[in-house]
Amino acid sequence: MSKQQPDPRQTEIECLLMHLQKTIFELNQVVIEQGKSITKLQREIKQLASDFRQVRESSSPIRRAEDEIPPHY
Repeated sequence: MSKQQPDPRQTEIECLLMHLQKTIFELNQVVIEQGKSITKLQREIKQLASDFRQVRESSSPIRRAEDEIPPHY
């Protein structure tokens, strides 16, 4: 029984499929890392917003120069 040579088109398709599988895996890893980064940034934004609200509520109102009564009154 003689061994047949693989079809070059089939070999090329298999190589392309392997390359695509590798690319999909790598892209999936990037998406996972970006998801983690987004989640972390969302937590930090919520914390900063909370900190800002606390500072704003605890500080005295901001006085502007236009609101001051001139000394000659």
